[in-house]
Amino acid sequence: MKYILTFLLPIIAFSQNYKTTNKDFNNDGDLDTLESYYDGGSSFGGTYVTLINGKTKDTFKLNSFGCFCDIKETILIPPKLMEDSNKPFLDAIKKELLPEKWDTPEASLQWLITSNMNYKKLKDNTYFDLIINTPPKWISGEIKLPKTYYIDVKGETLDKLFFTNGKVPDWYNPLTTEGWLIYYGHNHFRNKNENGLLMIEKSPAYKVFKSSQGVILKKDNSYAWLFVADYGITGSPEKLRRDAIGKLKLVNNYIIIQLTNSLNFSNPIFIIDIEKGITVRLNDDEDYKKIYKIEKDEIIIETTLNTKSYLLKDLFKELNKIEL
Repeated sequence: MKYILTFLLPIIAFSQNYKTTNKDFNNDGDLDTLESYYDGGSSFGGTYVTLINGKTKDTFKLNSFGCFCDIKETILIPPKLMEDSNKPFLDAIKKELLPEKWDTPEASLQWLITSNMNYKKLKDNTYFDLIINTPPKWISGEIKLPKTYYIDVKGETLDKLFFTNGKVPDWYNPLTTEGWLIYYGHNHFRNKNENGLLMIEKSPAYKVFKSSQGVILKKDNSYAWLFVADYGITGSPEKLRRDAIGKLKLVNNYIIIQLTNSLNFSNPIFIIDIEKGITVRLNDDEDYKKIYKIEKDEIIIETTLNTKSYLLKDLFKELNKIEL
């Protein structure tokens, strides 16, 4: 084992890309130190940044380490770093850690934000175990796919979106703490032209498109995002280089989709009310190999163990009865 580690260490160190900058960021006459490196493996990764105040030795550490399964990520800003005297340090860390800034979220990220603030798990419903309320936001013009960017977040939005597998900082206050929301929007497409849309279904009223990670509806000269795979709520692939959106069917004013490559969530099936923006998840078994088909007025779900069927009118009726 000793020899294996000796062989691997140079490779690991090379992959981390350590960088150190000595500069008087706040113009107080003392050199400050900015260190950064990337660390990651096949499923997790991110950039680590440390800034040391040359005069006071105050140390600020932030990172973007996270799972490659999640299309979004929140980073908390330590309150002391938000003080006016430390603004030069904050700016330096942002340049090292974050992608480009957008002032407001575009439509697909807004869907994710809204869904995280308006969902409920259902315990006693015969058909469904999750409901999400995201009324569609119609946008005029041609469909545009997002890129990777970040926005500032705070208050209830940050509190709803913040997630950590580690310890929550002692200074975290849901009312006052500020942070950044990174959106890895490039995962919606799969080619160098940054265009991954496929038109899957259409009717006289609608055209339904899917990207690798989301569902978009076109109506007349407007479009709206109706679904984005979210690891924390809906499920998503363990690695976002894989497609999340599998089979998709348009049935009157409803869309039925099944996720793919979402093994931890058993490739769930969702029904979306197009005009209301209500999404529900079918309460079925944990067999990720299940498939569905629609025949006449029924949805038939086949698993490795059994076959179940539901009348579509019953599912649609129940969807419209549920209150968030």
